[in-house]
Amino acid sequence: MVKAYRNRFVCYLLAALTMLAQATCFAQAAEDRVAVIIGNSSYPKQAALKNPINDANAISKQLKQLGFETNLFLDVKSQDLNNIRQIIEKRVRRNTVLFFYYAGHGVQIDGRNYLIPIDTRTASSDLIAEDALYLGDILAAIEKKRPKLAAVILDACRDDPFKNDTKASSTSKGLARVDPPSSTVIFYATRPGGTAADGDGDNGLFTKSLLDEINKPDQPIEVIFRKTSTKVFDVSKSEQEPWVEGVIRQEFLISKIPVTPAIEQAQETKISSASEISTTPPSITQDEAKFILSALSTDEVSTRLRSLSKSLSQDTKTSFICDDKGCYDYGQWVKSLNTQENLDRLISQLKQLSNSKLPSVCVFSLAENKCIGPAPKLTIVYPLAPFQPSFYFKGYEFLESKITPSGSFIFDAKHVVNRGDTRLDCLNSSGAMTFSNEKVNFDVSRDTCFNLLVPGSSKNTFQVLYVDFNKKEIVAKWEYNIFSFLTLGGASAVIKMTY
Repeated sequence: MVKAYRNRFVCYLLAALTMLAQATCFAQAAEDRVAVIIGNSSYPKQAALKNPINDANAISKQLKQLGFETNLFLDVKSQDLNNIRQIIEKRVRRNTVLFFYYAGHGVQIDGRNYLIPIDTRTASSDLIAEDALYLGDILAAIEKKRPKLAAVILDACRDDPFKNDTKASSTSKGLARVDPPSSTVIFYATRPGGTAADGDGDNGLFTKSLLDEINKPDQPIEVIFRKTSTKVFDVSKSEQEPWVEGVIRQEFLISKIPVTPAIEQAQETKISSASEISTTPPSITQDEAKFILSALSTDEVSTRLRSLSKSLSQDTKTSFICDDKGCYDYGQWVKSLNTQENLDRLISQLKQLSNSKLPSVCVFSLAENKCIGPAPKLTIVYPLAPFQPSFYFKGYEFLESKITPSGSFIFDAKHVVNRGDTRLDCLNSSGAMTFSNEKVNFDVSRDTCFNLLVPGSSKNTFQVLYVDFNKKEIVAKWEYNIFSFLTLGGASAVIKMTY
């Protein structure tokens, strides 16, 4: 009898544990949406801003309707910053989609970005840094928690309120560029080093444009950012250009609200009360339907190549892009992606890139429009080594890749270096090729190479000058940096990748 009860108890216990494990797995698999939203307006005297509180309230309302748990902070003081950090530390999980939104003053001090509370002491740059929210702390917390996706949105580049303060002279105009963690994208209201308008209406130009795009159903987040950037750039007559840094490794539809059985009834109530949310695909406007690309002539392409060769020291925009139908001004071409026909053409061209394995790399002359040398040589210095071997950058071997319906090429790749004729593989990197308002972004995460005599952390950056899908070429200004114990290295060149 006792044995029978014991066996029955064991069966019940195993069944309960199985159900608990299944429930736990299901809860972990469900998408968790969390938003941290900050709006600072009530700065002292001439530093006061009109719209950040309105902007933050509007973003919070919209994200709440889209299934986000919203944590709203208005007119934040220095003493409140720890609460903001703790929310990220405690709430963000591996299945979280995190939106961090900030509207207010932001400055860079010695190349670091700080988001300014309303009671920040401005007597010196040291006090500003001590009182403010350091963006690096937010990014470090995101990197530690490794969410499914993180979007950091910074409407924080208003005119520097400390520009006339000689004691705070270490502050610089606008915000600095940063290297975000994996699966994290930073969307600046304007380009690094630039300033953004506070706006004359109820919302700033940037946030108003962002809200307009978020309200449109079935748009991937990278499309929302691209269209927001285009609208702000056009409305401001090129005075303000939103900027994106980072890689989104999977398509995310903000309008597609996750529903689980545990919250299904409550979620249905939310959806029904948000009348502006619809599953109807976005329609193409009459202006978009009539969009006709104007091809560049051969002479115009040659002129652009010569111009690029003279302006490499600047932050050069992508000049043009070619396919089997011709070459086009990049700024005009990227706007054409708002039509499905042109977007489908891009996706078809990206499929050829995704099918390539190891694109060849050469040193390229823009003035002569040809390769002038083999793969670029890396300068790597080993102070204690009896000899200095020669290394060459051979490019990336694409391992896994996918193309999103919005026209982004997302991949895992292996950074390949040759020592003489011997191939040396580094660890896998994640990356993406995306098409923003004024340039093609080819971003690859930092990786580690173990075969360079001493393990080193390496970073390749690409400033895409033009793309020719017809010839299967990407021409870019390329820079390489490596750092490890007793090892330094670097290189830069204009390169052509042929796939």
